[in-house]
Order: sequence, then structure tokens, then C-alpha cells
Amino acid sequence: PQCYYCIDFGVEHAIYLIADYLRKIERRIRQEEDRALEYLDKSTHAKLRHVVQTELISNYAQQLVENKSTGCVHMFHNDMVGDLRRMFVLFSRVPGTLTHIRSCMSSLVKKTGTNIVKDPENLKHPKFFVQKVLNCRKKFHIFVKRSFMEDRSFTRDLKDSLEYFINLDSRAARYLSLYLDDMMRKGLKGKSPDEREKILNDVISIFRYLSDKDVFEDFYKKHLASRLLTDNSGDREDEKMMISKLKAECGHQFTSRLEGMFADIQISSDLMASFKNQRKDQSNVDINVTVLTTGFWPVHNMEHCTLPPEAKKATDEFATFYKTRNSGRRLTWQTQSGTAEVLCHFKHGNKLLAVQTYQMCILMLYNRAETYTYAQIAKLTNIPDKELRRHLLSLAHPRVKVLKKFPNKKSLAPSHTFTYNYGKQSPLFRIKVPLLKVENDSKEIKVPPSVEEERKNRIEVMIVRVMKTRKTLDHNTLMSEVMKQSLRFSVKPIFIKKRIESLIEREYIERDKNKRGLYHYLA
Repeated sequence: PQCYYCIDFGVEHAIYLIADYLRKIERRIRQEEDRALEYLDKSTHAKLRHVVQTELISNYAQQLVENKSTGCVHMFHNDMVGDLRRMFVLFSRVPGTLTHIRSCMSSLVKKTGTNIVKDPENLKHPKFFVQKVLNCRKKFHIFVKRSFMEDRSFTRDLKDSLEYFINLDSRAARYLSLYLDDMMRKGLKGKSPDEREKILNDVISIFRYLSDKDVFEDFYKKHLASRLLTDNSGDREDEKMMISKLKAECGHQFTSRLEGMFADIQISSDLMASFKNQRKDQSNVDINVTVLTTGFWPVHNMEHCTLPPEAKKATDEFATFYKTRNSGRRLTWQTQSGTAEVLCHFKHGNKLLAVQTYQMCILMLYNRAETYTYAQIAKLTNIPDKELRRHLLSLAHPRVKVLKKFPNKKSLAPSHTFTYNYGKQSPLFRIKVPLLKVENDSKEIKVPPSVEEERKNRIEVMIVRVMKTRKTLDHNTLMSEVMKQSLRFSVKPIFIKKRIESLIEREYIERDKNKRGLYHYLA
């Protein structure tokens, strides 16, 4: 029978479609097993099975998988779940042949993912990028589950392949956060609780593959802060569900700041209710303050702008109230993060403008005069130059045109003038003034500076912790101990070496006088 199968199937596998050939193998193996049970002694069953499997499977496994026209790649592209399952079951008779299927799947996932990462259109649209990654994962996850019966080796290879291409581009972490930001703002509206949870689970499934989880945390924290401070989150319960999922993945330390942000929002809400109840000056300036705990929020201290007298009076009143409740604490106003609504008088009727705090400071100047130069506005508001430029140009944008700029061009000079556009018209009563985006540098920053600094601190803490326990260690052992630590980011040996040198300079550890590769902990 060995020569028969060698001739029969050696010819026929080249003629048949691979799927048809697999069915014929399956049928022939079944026939031989039936004949063996019917006519042959039990002692020959194993030998016959070995011959049949060698001739029908082992000898042609690689050719069957790699066939360019109807092999595994063709089956994956055409979602031939049943045929791939048949191949898996047949190849499982000779376990060594499964490597060919795994290798094919892994290569195809990497190739598909690399094309997604390198497609310039996907890089322009984070939502499309993440959706295509999710589609790729879903497609091959179905194959692993249904065709390969959740075999551990296939599951591991799929995970490794997804990790490979997702981490080819450092922007993946930022894109995932942008995708989630879009979902939280409007993408989850109108969806059922089950659909919402599925979308969040999809995000977590990609998050697991990120090697730079701390980069995702940095962007997610900024996006969450923006949603909370502008009250632009679709549903707070969805936000809390996402944080609980991140906590389950990475532990309390990863989400402690995020949870602190939510606590600040709730405390501020209660605080404002008390403030408004006891407020003496019921003027036409309504103020709403969110008190942010330093360390929780991704805000940076900037030079405080000069608020209009009306707003300054309201902030002073709140500051006095706050100090009576929290003695010893100091408030620092983050005017660059605030928003305002300003009632403006125009020739054709009043309009309510929704603006940034800096824009409000600019507009309030026009209660005193109709025209100011750029230099005058800068002096009177004390707004940082970079911010003043984009806030002023936003107010003078052709689509908004609350102010008229002369000369009418994008460039700015100290002598350029801005005049209040008393003749502005709009069918809307409430007009939201969009803010011009910050121009990004052409050079892509792989890791945000704040994340880079935190990485340095984490690595140094790990080195000191290890050295404090072991007292004396050679270089290679110390490197190995730090690399084994649970990190939320990928780290290169050169990065650890630089942190060791820094700790030596600051006298946390020292080199051995006789062996440069030996370190001692300094108490």
C-alpha cells in the first residue's frame, strides 16, 4: 500500500484543489481504518496507520500548506474555516506537521498587520487604524477558535504576531487612546449595555498587545481630563467601566490617578453647590470651579493671565471661600484649561459665545475700545505669546469672524490690529468658537517627555530596590534582575546602563575599586 499511496496521492494532490484533496485524504484514511478493523490483526493497525499517515500527510504537509493557488493563505483569505479545521484535524495525527500551518498563519498576520501600520491613510485616521487592527484580530481569532480548536500553540503564535506588528509603530498607543476618546465622546451613544461592553473589551484586547502601556496611559489621561473638564463625556458609567477594566489588567497603581480625577470631579461638584448657596454677590458673573489635585491631572503650571475685573472678583471670592474650608492649601489657577460663555452684543442681535478662558479675556477688552493692536492685547492680557496667537486667530477666523484682523492674513506682527466685528451675523444664538490646533513638529516624538522622565524614575527605583536587598551585585546580574521586573514599557539595556551611571554619580551605588563590573549599595 505504501507504493500505491505514493503514486496515487503524489499525483493527485497536484491536480485537486487542496480542500478537495484533504477531503479525499480524510475519506481514504477512514476506509483504511475500516479495512484494518474488518480484515487485519490488531498488531498491524499501528504500522498501517503510520504508513498511511506518512504517505498522505507527512510527505506532503508543507506542499499542501504552501500551495500558492489553493493552500493555507487562500483558505485564510476566503474564510474557509471548515477546510482549515479539516487540515488541522488531519495534521494533528502527525503533530510535527502542525508547525507548517502555524508558521503560515503567523506570517500572514504579520504581513497583514504590517500593511495596516504602513498604510499612510490609516496613519491619518486613528479610528480607521484601530478598527482595521480589531478586524484583523477578530478574523484570525475566529480561525484559532473554530478551525484550530483554541490550540495553545496557535493561540500563542497569534498573540506574538499581533504584538509584533502593533508595536512596529510607536504611535499605536496614541491612536488607541484617540479611538477610545472618540468612542467615549459620541461613539457609544445609542448602543445597548452589551454593545458598549464589547467595544471596551475590544480596546482592552489591543491594549494587552502594547509594549508601551505607559505611553497609552499618558495619552489616555490627557484625553480623559479633557472630557471631564469640558463635560464632554457621553456617560460617566462607561468611563468608570473602562477604568475598572484597565485596573483588572494592570493593577491599582496604573489607575490610581485616573480614579483620583473622578474623585476630584465629585468633590468639586459638592464644593460648588456649597459655594453658590452661601455666595453673597449674586452678580451677572456665574463661576464654576473644578479643584484639581496636583499629581492626578496632566496639567502644567503656566504663567497666569490677567483676568477681566469681573472674573477676577469672582475667582477671589471663591478663593476666600475655599481657604475657609481648606486651610493650608494653595490654589493655582489653570486659566489655560478653562472655558467661558460670553454674551456679546452685535448689530443684528445678541449672541452667546462659547469660548476658552483666554478668548474670554481678549473679548472683554472690547468693552473699553473697539480696536487693539496685537502688542496691546498681549500686554493687557499677559497671555503667553504662543497661546495668544492661536486664540486671537481663532476669533478672527473667516468662519467665526468675531474680530476683524488688519492686514487680513495669517501672519502676526505687534502692529497688526483687531477690531470688534459689530456687524457679525449668525442664525444661531449660541455659537461655539473652535480653537485652532497646535501645529505639531514635523519630527514625530516617539515617547512623550513626561513618559520618558517617569521611565527614568521607575528604572532607578527598581535598581535601588534590588541593590538595597542584595547589597552587592555584578553588572550582568543587576541588568537581569531589572529586566525581569514587571514593566509597563519595553526597555533596552543601554537605557538601564545610563540609569546605573546616574545613580553612581548621585552616590546611591558605587563601583567596586578592583572590579568595574561589580556594584555596591551605599546606605
